[in-house]
Amino acid sequence: MIELGFFKMLDRRLGIRNRIRGLPAAGFDLEGEKPLDWGWVVAHLPRSPRQHILDVGCCQSPVIPAASALGHEVVGIDTDRLPYEVPGVAFHQGDFLELDLGEVSFDVVVLCSVVEHIGLPGRYRQKNIPDGDLQAMEKTARLLKPDGIVILTVPVGVDMVFTPWHRIYGPGRLPRLIEGFSIESERCFVKQPGNPWRLAQRAEAMTFDGNGLSYALGQFVLKTRGG
Repeated sequence: MIELGFFKMLDRRLGIRNRIRGLPAAGFDLEGEKPLDWGWVVAHLPRSPRQHILDVGCCQSPVIPAASALGHEVVGIDTDRLPYEVPGVAFHQGDFLELDLGEVSFDVVVLCSVVEHIGLPGRYRQKNIPDGDLQAMEKTARLLKPDGIVILTVPVGVDMVFTPWHRIYGPGRLPRLIEGFSIESERCFVKQPGNPWRLAQRAEAMTFDGNGLSYALGQFVLKTRGG
C-alpha cells in the first residue's frame, strides 16, 4: 500500500500516465465535453424528410448513426477509418481540405470538435496550415446549400493556439472563424476545475482562461449570410 501511494503521488507530480498517453503532463480538465457537444449536434439534426448531411471528423461521434437512423443521406469524412457500416452513409478517409467532393451540396454540415484541430501538425495526421480552420469554414460555406445550416462546436475562451492540441476561439479569432455566417442559435458552457459544466453567457465564456488545459464550450447553429 505504501508503494502504491508513493507511485500515485509521483504520478500526480510528474504526470507519468498522461505522458504515456501522449497528453500534457498536467492532463486536460474537460470531462463531459463530448456528450454536451454531441447532444447539441443531434438535437439540431433535421427531423424533416431525407436531408443531405456532411459530418467532418465523424469516426468517434454518434452523429452519423443518429442521422442515418433519422433517414438522412450522410457523407462522413475523417483521417481515421469509420468503424461501422450503416445504410445511407458514404465515407471518405482523408483530409477535409484536400478532398474533392465534386459539385455536391449539403443541407447540413456538422463540424463537431474538429475545426480547432485542422492545420495543427502533430495530431490527426494534420499538415501545418496556420489558417487551416479558416480555410475549412470557407470550404464549408461553398459546400452548403443556400438555405442550409452548419452545426459547429469549438473551444472558446481567451484566444490561444495550444499546439498540437487545439485552438481556443476568443474575441480575436471567433469572429474570423464565423465570418460570412449568421448565428441562428448558440449555447455556451464553462467549467471550473473539479466542478461540472454549467451554462454561461457567451461574454463569460469568451473570457475563460484555462491555460490551454481547459476551455469553455461554444455551440452554434450557423447560416450563410443571405442564405
